[in-house]
Amino acid sequence: MQQLIERMLQLARLESGQDRERQAVEPSSLGEGVAAARQIVADRRNITLSRSLKPARPQHWDPLLVGQALGNLIDNALDFSPTAGLLAIEGEPTPDGYRFRVKDQGPGIPDFALPRIFERFYSLPRPNGAKSSGIGLSFAAEVARQHGGSLTLHNGKQGGVLAELWLPTSGTT
Repeated sequence: MQQLIERMLQLARLESGQDRERQAVEPSSLGEGVAAARQIVADRRNITLSRSLKPARPQHWDPLLVGQALGNLIDNALDFSPTAGLLAIEGEPTPDGYRFRVKDQGPGIPDFALPRIFERFYSLPRPNGAKSSGIGLSFAAEVARQHGGSLTLHNGKQGGVLAELWLPTSGTT
């Protein structure tokens, strides 16, 4: 319950514009740090984390918020990945920003849930039966919006989900 309250307060602060401490951050280093922090969970679940994060010039972002948004995407992918699965974390500069991709081999998002996936408190049961707070994806989408970027989720042709977090070079709205 305490964790849910803290996440709700954090989302409220973000939506009100209170958490906007931007600084120069190199995207691939940020992504590596976020992925490394989840390696223990991946190892415990026998999931291989594949990382391919290409360096780019520093971006003017709030590194804490962007790191939490990317972490939420990785956490969701870990929750839905099968044992002995592969979770790919990629990043590359684009002509106008930087794009992170998180690809899992899970069951994908049911068609009925696609229109609601970014709604606050909307959550699908995990394969292990657990349910999340339903705040992680709405938080990640809000971080993207606050930075002038975008967050999309797509079912893969071979199954799984591809989450793409794109943030513009300017990092401003």
